[in-house]
Amino acid sequence: MTSPLAELRYEDSTLVTVIAGDWKLGHNPPHFDSLLQKQPAKSGEARVLTFDASDLGSWDSSLLVFLSQARDYAEEKKLDLDRSALPEQIGRLLALSEAVPERSTANDADKSEPEPIVKRLGMAALGTWSSFQSSLTFTGEVAL
Repeated sequence: MTSPLAELRYEDSTLVTVIAGDWKLGHNPPHFDSLLQKQPAKSGEARVLTFDASDLGSWDSSLLVFLSQARDYAEEKKLDLDRSALPEQIGRLLALSEAVPERSTANDADKSEPEPIVKRLGMAALGTWSSFQSSLTFTGEVAL
């Protein structure tokens, strides 16, 4: 079993994220944010974020977390995300994670008067329960 590895390199107008080794939760996988600190100087000119998974070994959800961070970075920087070099199973799991709709937390009620503490506690408890149910449903779908 080899340690997980991730690095960025710049090729033309493409920022390539190299992922290699075995990505397992117990082996301290890298975070995408830490790669950005060592980002190549020309990466500000990138238009596409892609991956090189040619040396990727076994993987679990830690790789999916890393790739989600990369996707978020690409959205923030308005880069096209090219997943074609990723294994098919990873692409399907990422697509599934994106299919879960985001929940709006905005409350359109009049904010001129503070809400009673009991109502705020109840709403917080309901929100926590709903988030737990959504997470459990997502986990079940991923397992299937």
